[in-house]
Amino acid sequence: MTLNISNVTISSGNTSLTAYHAFDPSLLAQLPISGKFIIELIGTKSYKCEKTSDHGKAYVAGKLYKATVSSNTDWTPL
Repeated sequence: MTLNISNVTISSGNTSLTAYHAFDPSLLAQLPISGKFIIELIGTKSYKCEKTSDHGKAYVAGKLYKATVSSNTDWTPL
């Protein structure tokens, strides 16, 4: 799934980004334990963050889910 975001600057003074996206939970009903999800930021400089689910997650329509990337070391240049 691609979420197109523009006009965002990440710098030493602005290091956070909150992005929201919606999806059909019947298409992604569950993230299994040890399941992997990937976040990619594509722009002038592009980065990827891969995270593994410790507990798994069952997705339910109408709920909000959050993933946190807590460190610059989580990002790998593409």
